Amino acid sequence: GSYFIGAKLAIYGLGFFSKRITEPPLLLGVAAGFVAVLACDRLTDMAWPWFVVVGASADIVAAYIASMFVSELPTTWHPLTVIARRREALHDPQRLADAPGTLTRGTLGLLAAFAAMLVGLMLFHAWI
Repeated sequence: GSYFIGAKLAIYGLGFFSKRITEPPLLLGVAAGFVAVLACDRLTDMAWPWFVVVGASADIVAAYIASMFVSELPTTWHPLTVIARRREALHDPQRLADAPGTLTRGTLGLLAAFAAMLVGLMLFHAWI
């Protein structure tokens, strides 16, 4: 399972934040990330949680290098990327609250719930 977690992280990150990366370079990056994690697993005594960092890093670097050789690079942002959604929301004030990265009451409520859960877990750990 931990072999492909880094690839998933890189896929989501590049998909949401990169205009340059298309599907073929991304798939080559996933393959490179898998090979890098496999090499780390077989050739080093690295702890398995670090496989995510190794896989994601190898995926991102390989995808960017492969994208340099793609003949047609996109000139516009895909409509589902974070940057395209934020630009679209800036032109429509009613949609600004739905733009990625906007702090809303719901977002702040989730942050408060997360903080309360952490405090509760620390208190529970101190109690037992």
